[in-house]
Amino acid sequence: MEKYDIIIAGAGPAGLTAAVELSKKFKILVVERRKPGTTTSTWYSYGDRVRKYNIEEAVTTRFNEICFTSPTQTHNMKDDCVILNHNKVLQLWIDRAKANGTIIRRETFKDYDYAKGGVFVKTNEGEYFARLLIDAMGSNSIIVAKHKLIKRHDAWVIYGGLIRHEKLEKPYVLEYYPLNDVDNSYVGIHPYSETETNIYVFQGKSNTMGKPAELKGIFDKTIQELHPNGKRIQDLG
Repeated sequence: MEKYDIIIAGAGPAGLTAAVELSKKFKILVVERRKPGTTTSTWYSYGDRVRKYNIEEAVTTRFNEICFTSPTQTHNMKDDCVILNHNKVLQLWIDRAKANGTIIRRETFKDYDYAKGGVFVKTNEGEYFARLLIDAMGSNSIIVAKHKLIKRHDAWVIYGGLIRHEKLEKPYVLEYYPLNDVDNSYVGIHPYSETETNIYVFQGKSNTMGKPAELKGIFDKTIQELHPNGKRIQDLG
């Protein structure tokens, strides 16, 4: 049986960043049921943070403010903001974790059992032993569900995509604005380039994780109004 200091279940943003740091001192195995480094999120951050964590090569665009619009007013928050290529960020973390000796495998986490000095971890491919198991499987974690660790779910429910569109006379900025509908929906704009933009609709939900697919109709209508000839080249949500 293979033995590790730490096994991380989940190779999304949380699991990979943990692997990068922990693999500097420990023997790490990461297991992920999907392609490792997969996410349907889109991120903005700040210039000082990407410099601190050495991920500047994943920056696609830079802005000196974020535009927040509510039903009654608009606020431009001045800052050194950056949009990140989330796929490139995750690949950087994969490369750095592997460079430190981390093993990353596409396997499905099934269960675990406590043992003297650690834990047995079961996947669809076999069983491993580790001194510590880290759950980085997100809101759908079977460990969280098994032990009922989350008593209340509140979430931003997101549905959108990376849209390829014509070059705009007035380029997009990093912004969020309301649709002023009965469901209190908002639109997020994360420009990638002059002709590619992450556009998504989102709603705040209380005591539920919500269902992103339920926002598809709102998103489709929004895109039809913004870019009737646009092409969706990647999913978000």
